[in-house]
Amino acid sequence: PRPKEMPPGVVAKLIPQIYEEKILADAIETKMGRVPSMSLPQFVSHFFSRRYGLASLAHKHHEEFMAGVRKFAKASPRIKFFSIIIGLNPYAPDVDFSVAMPDFVIKVISLMVPANKTAELLNSRDHTIECNKVFEVAHKMLPHDTPLAPKRNIRELIVNRARPGKNTLPGLPVDDILELLLEEMLIAMGRIEIPV
Repeated sequence: PRPKEMPPGVVAKLIPQIYEEKILADAIETKMGRVPSMSLPQFVSHFFSRRYGLASLAHKHHEEFMAGVRKFAKASPRIKFFSIIIGLNPYAPDVDFSVAMPDFVIKVISLMVPANKTAELLNSRDHTIECNKVFEVAHKMLPHDTPLAPKRNIRELIVNRARPGKNTLPGLPVDDILELLLEEMLIAMGRIEIPV
């Protein structure tokens, strides 16, 4: 029997928790002088094992989570983005982002928010990253001297998408930043045309 899907709200709240635990696990391995050993897709299974302990319970929740990711990817930008980076990409099935893209995403998130606050800040509706910080991260992660160099004016894109922060300068929610950087990578790879 097919697993029942987790509700989309639960899936969307778990994704930042997975990012946070992956960032923290990678930091520990790096401090120990090791290269992080698990890809994000592998880590998702590990996340549920750590959370539930009992193998059958962990497997059940993992399957329900993945079924929810598949079912609700088109309904939620966060879930859609996550589905793409873990290799469940119905939008460009010939492109496998599950190898390099998750590391890229984890690095971008770790540059923008404190590791131990990732889930809290990504799940907060008001949290935005100030435009200057977004530009700094985009410039670092999409350098101009590589094939991933942006084809559009990143600063202008960031400013145009910015919204007033609750207690900060105008900025962007992390989900919007990730979507923008993915779009730029797809344009650079010739996978999508530059939107007009």
